[in-house]
Amino acid sequence: MKVAFITAFEGKKKYQRHIDAIIDTIHGAGAQLASPENTALYQKVMNGVDNHKKAEHHYNFIRQSIASSDAVIVESSYQDFQIGHETTLALLYNKPVLCLSQIVDHSKFITHPLFNAVRYIPGKETEHVTSFLSLIAQQAAPDITLSSHKTEYGSEKSGRSILVVGGIYVDIFSHVDTTPRINEVVYSDRAQFELGGKASNAAVALARLGNEVHMHGRSGNDSLANLVESGFIAEEVVIDDVYRDMHTNTGTVLLNVDKDAKFTTIVHESANIRLEKADFEATLKNFTPDALYITLEPQPEFVKYAIKQTRDKTIVMCDAAPYTRPLAKSIYSLVDILAPNDQEASAMTGIRIRTVEDALKACRLLRQEGANTVLITLGAKGSVLFERGATQPVHFKALRVKAVSEVGCGDAFRAAFLSKYLETNNMSEAMNYATIAGAIVATKPGAGQATPTHKEIDFFARRKGK
Repeated sequence: MKVAFITAFEGKKKYQRHIDAIIDTIHGAGAQLASPENTALYQKVMNGVDNHKKAEHHYNFIRQSIASSDAVIVESSYQDFQIGHETTLALLYNKPVLCLSQIVDHSKFITHPLFNAVRYIPGKETEHVTSFLSLIAQQAAPDITLSSHKTEYGSEKSGRSILVVGGIYVDIFSHVDTTPRINEVVYSDRAQFELGGKASNAAVALARLGNEVHMHGRSGNDSLANLVESGFIAEEVVIDDVYRDMHTNTGTVLLNVDKDAKFTTIVHESANIRLEKADFEATLKNFTPDALYITLEPQPEFVKYAIKQTRDKTIVMCDAAPYTRPLAKSIYSLVDILAPNDQEASAMTGIRIRTVEDALKACRLLRQEGANTVLITLGAKGSVLFERGATQPVHFKALRVKAVSEVGCGDAFRAAFLSKYLETNNMSEAMNYATIAGAIVATKPGAGQATPTHKEIDFFARRKGK
């Protein structure tokens, strides 16, 4: 069990003895104390930023600790709940909270099923902490359902750093029997809101696979930006370079998913087409990634600039979506791995891709036009890879699963491919690994939230005998 402990820094002088007692009790219960200050990533980030930004970055790490914990304990005697915003965040993350104060019993003012508060007598704080942790331990149950497996927050990172650049959206899913015709009304049996966008989905997938992921993009001046920020923090994606645009809204995606797992999409781009070159230049001054993962969601001039700025320093992978904003052919040679789906590859080549053979032809044409490695995903038909240096493209079959939704399968596939390739330098191995990741996502509703961890992919592979 992992427990985040929060208290006011200025109150430590007066209440240090009680703070130490609480920490000792947490350790004594066998729980892990969430402490971002002790991580290598915290030290790396804090040592690389200006002093006036350190408080902001420190608070981001505090929020990551809350998101990664099973429960939160707050000692609020000094500021008497002025640090309540951390408690609010914990409740938004559905984390049980114990609020301790020698001054006020906050349960008189806050009613929430996960909120516990007590005004404690000095020396009795350990009893309340022990009782709270015992209750949490009794309620905890292992999640053994593959389709609902969640990120193992705080897990070991690979040491590989990846900069993801592209769209940041809030996905609004409606699940329907059939897609409505013009002027027809259909009723959805459920709706869900998720962090979305192709780049955001890839960032979540890469983080869940153990990579250090930095997101570069824009949200808007609205409440949805808070949802975006919380979603990234919960997934341990670094958001120092996610900028809030004060002049527009956060992007949204409306998706109708039918009973056959097919979907339609309406995109409102908003802040996503307002990325600025100066912001990206500032990102690269503070951070040199092992790989750049970029989509075509920003404006073409920005995409071109970002690729040119990084291609001599790192591996560049381009998810060539959306196909309505195609990548200029003059940029193909600057991209190490060009990764469209079948529709995007059709738009890029003029070849109508309906079969695997069509996809193989498209791979050959893209190579002739200057591309290095080409990877085309084909949904249920699998994928094809034409590796740089190879003489012919290769087809990889898809795994047969009962699909719930095809949304996000390609994003997870490409992210898993890049993660495994960076680990092994073997593209065939990366393709097999990515095939499993894409298949898992197809069995779940949602997009980014459906992406698997490495352990889940490994479990699935062993079950399938791969």
